[in-house]
Amino acid sequence: MATRPGLIRRANHWRLNKCRKLRSAVLLKWYEFAYAKRRPHYPISELPKCHSLILMMLRTGLGDAIVMSGFINALRQSGREVHCICNSRTAVILSEMIDTDGVYVLPNRPSRKDVLKLNLACDGVIIFLDPEKRLLEDIKVLTAIKHRFAIGFNQKLSVFFDLNIIRDEIGCHWTERLKDGAKQLGVVIDDYKYDLHFSPDCLRDVDEFVKELGPQGFVLFNPIASDKFRSLSPEIVRSTIDYLTHHSSHRIVVFNVTDATLRRDYPQVIFTPFAELDRCLALVGRCACLITVDTSFVHAARFFDVPMIGIYNNRLSFGRYDNNVQWGPGYAKALQVFSLDHDQTETGDDLRRLPFEVLKQAMEQYPAVH
Repeated sequence: MATRPGLIRRANHWRLNKCRKLRSAVLLKWYEFAYAKRRPHYPISELPKCHSLILMMLRTGLGDAIVMSGFINALRQSGREVHCICNSRTAVILSEMIDTDGVYVLPNRPSRKDVLKLNLACDGVIIFLDPEKRLLEDIKVLTAIKHRFAIGFNQKLSVFFDLNIIRDEIGCHWTERLKDGAKQLGVVIDDYKYDLHFSPDCLRDVDEFVKELGPQGFVLFNPIASDKFRSLSPEIVRSTIDYLTHHSSHRIVVFNVTDATLRRDYPQVIFTPFAELDRCLALVGRCACLITVDTSFVHAARFFDVPMIGIYNNRLSFGRYDNNVQWGPGYAKALQVFSLDHDQTETGDDLRRLPFEVLKQAMEQYPAVH
């Protein structure tokens, strides 16, 4: 009797998954024996004396980096050196808009050799993210850095960490975790503030663009995120632009929409005036109101303290934390709009299914839109 192809594929997928888990477990055990148990250990009471710190931000997104900027600034203001390890995408914002003492770029799947080439050494390494499927990658990178202390959060393999901070983040904003990490280093952050910097050329370009728009101000609409599940459908995009053009006294600026039909039908709307990230984020600070699905824009809006409608899709970070709260706006001028499905998954609801009426009601009730 012939075996169905689907059954073979599932069996092969199961086999590969089991082999990967076994390989990962064996390698982690080897790293534990070869590095964790052989490196010298120091009294945890000396942790606040750490001068040079490396933040492992390999899976940190653009919006996450903006939130991290407050921690980085607080540590540097206290006299510490703060260096960051990240991917090439996040390096743009860390290098150009956040003051650090060094940014080191690694491939998306770094090998131990990639890290050793950098010849990194510091007093303390910090991993803020909970462990996930790429735990082995984190340990590879960590053990390739010369360090006295390693600080982690909710880590399963505490043997690699001198301080493993166990936190229940249910109902907490991410800044609470960052404040806890700073406290362990002897730095108290009472008023957590993001810290971004923009070049004179960037600010000049933005100022010139805003001046050309005229005195009535503008609403900035960003309906597309890096993840399709957090992006609005073409139908909602059109309906939102149509609503704004008929009900707002402001000019309308739209980011990340390339639909030629929309550009033809709404010639009065300005589509994607800047391609550069710094100019896009700086423009947030000049708008009358921001409407966005992308948390990098959300957090930029908090930095500038501008009115904002943020559209969230009930995602569960690490399969357990409420992303609506953990990475929420966290400031008084922000209004959150939520999807309706509540799928309770790591990807979250598909915002392309969001009824326009939900967003329309928010815009009707939010004075800054008009």
